[in-house]
Amino acid sequence: METKNNEEYEINLKEIFFELLDKIWFIVASTAIIGLLAILFTKLFLTPMYTSDTQLYVVSVQNENTNVSYSDLQASSQLTQDYVEVVKSRATLEKVIQNLELDMTYKQLLENITITTPNNTRMLNIAVSNKDAFEAKKIVDKIAEVTSQEICDKLGMEEVNIIYEGNIPTSPSSPNTMKNAIIGAALGFIISVAIVLVMYLLDDSIRSEEDVERYIGLPMLAAIPFTEELNDKADEKKGKKNILKGWRK
Repeated sequence: METKNNEEYEINLKEIFFELLDKIWFIVASTAIIGLLAILFTKLFLTPMYTSDTQLYVVSVQNENTNVSYSDLQASSQLTQDYVEVVKSRATLEKVIQNLELDMTYKQLLENITITTPNNTRMLNIAVSNKDAFEAKKIVDKIAEVTSQEICDKLGMEEVNIIYEGNIPTSPSSPNTMKNAIIGAALGFIISVAIVLVMYLLDDSIRSEEDVERYIGLPMLAAIPFTEELNDKADEKKGKKNILKGWRK
């Protein structure tokens, strides 16, 4: 019994494969169309965003020989989360908004800021995204300036050095047209394959001798062949009979 079930399962897999192969035109067309729609949607409806970034270096201890011990470095690196909170604080960002006279709220500005802290360092990377490249640079530079003051005043750090100022991005950082196109094409492929499989599974029509035995459970005794030639001859005979009937009348 187990062998029989395995054989039937293998036959079903083959039928599914050939069904997908038979509908390959539908799958390819759906994949291409949805991929193109994703590109059009990205180009027409998504606003390009430009990202400018800066980097800060926090100095906690300064002495005459300007040497920094490993313990100083380790202690300072553990404070990086405090620095992140200073950047994200309402006090810092509202000062940035006020100084630049930005037409946005604290939460709106916070959503466009990305902050990273490399492990075991006193570096603080700040990136700002904006629909205007020059505005993105201006905002990130002002955040670096205000953050430096806040860290020194509120956390008692000796100094915060700006390693490099924000750049003026020449190309948008998002949306990624190619990535969206690939995602759209993948969705188109999955959806089209799912449609073909569902239609195949819902189709209970009998197409072959194996289907008779599988669905009805009875052995096949005989089969009547049907071809287009036989069908044409049957239509021809039917036509002749109709002519004879008409002639007799």
